[in-house]
Amino acid sequence: MKTSIHVGGRMAFNPTEIAWLEADINYTRIHLISGRKTVVATTLGVLEERFKAYGFVRPNRKAVVNKQFILKTEEKSLLLKDQTQLTISRRREVVL
Repeated sequence: MKTSIHVGGRMAFNPTEIAWLEADINYTRIHLISGRKTVVATTLGVLEERFKAYGFVRPNRKAVVNKQFILKTEEKSLLLKDQTQLTISRRREVVL
């Protein structure tokens, strides 16, 4: 059974297709594993709640990351498979 999560507008994605989500004021930029990007008019907080049950974590205020897309975890940062480096906020803990 294929699960699709509504992200905004008429768009829905399977959680395994999404690498990470990036906040952009009241919009969210969705980075897909295929390398494609799209923008939706839904806040990151709303999408975080929708994807939390599917293995997504929030390392800082600006990003929500699919745990399967994390290449390496360091003390203060995450390295993603697309070579994006994200900082981990002091008050956040990323548990893999």
